[in-house]
Amino acid sequence: MEFLRLPREQNILTKPLYEEVFPEDKGAFSDYYYQEVAPESAIYAARQAREDICSMVHLNPTRLLWNGEQITIPYIVAVATRKELRHRGLMRSLLDMIFRDLEAEGVPFAFLMPIDEAIYKPFGFERTWSWQWEEHVLCGETGGDRKYVAAASLSDGELASFADRVNRTLSRRFELFTERSLSYYRRLEKEQRASGGELQILLEGGKPAAAVQTAREAYPPMMCRIMNREAYERHLRSASDTPFRHAYVCEVV
Repeated sequence: MEFLRLPREQNILTKPLYEEVFPEDKGAFSDYYYQEVAPESAIYAARQAREDICSMVHLNPTRLLWNGEQITIPYIVAVATRKELRHRGLMRSLLDMIFRDLEAEGVPFAFLMPIDEAIYKPFGFERTWSWQWEEHVLCGETGGDRKYVAAASLSDGELASFADRVNRTLSRRFELFTERSLSYYRRLEKEQRASGGELQILLEGGKPAAAVQTAREAYPPMMCRIMNREAYERHLRSASDTPFRHAYVCEVV
């Protein structure tokens, strides 16, 4: 069995395992994910042959703002092992490799959305914050009539300006949050279409006030693991600061 970080051009080789373990995503969402997200991911895999992927972990780069500083943090997704090979230590070997690499690279922390928190606690992950949505981030700040429109109807300039306003509003409330941008919202449009939904923008007085996803689930709390403590502590405002106390992270899978 070979354990490695796949070259980016080989990331597509994990699609059969993805669709085997996550059959509910097969089709539109899987196609979206492997066209838009997976090509930029760091994918760690265990394989018996070049195209025989047995186990995998995807690290999707997520752009955050932490006390005003832009950083990129890995969002761990698609943690999967072929059914007949589970409970043989493949995932532990992959996670150990990932932890070593991220510590060496000076990555402050990584986060994931667990199916079951008990699975990840033995690996040092802890519950941090509940998943939140930005639906009412700016509601009431503009005033006037309210209506929803498809995000696709907004120009790039309008959506980019809205993203800047959301970032400014979030920065007044949170120390750590996912940075909004034109590319963030355009990709979210694609993710929503692949999920059978739509990204809508709430207009108040003719101005964008909030983003709403029509296809959304009740997600569990996020879990985080500090990877490089020195790098993590450099971002704290004080030595007594509580990890992830003022965090708001919402990112497209």
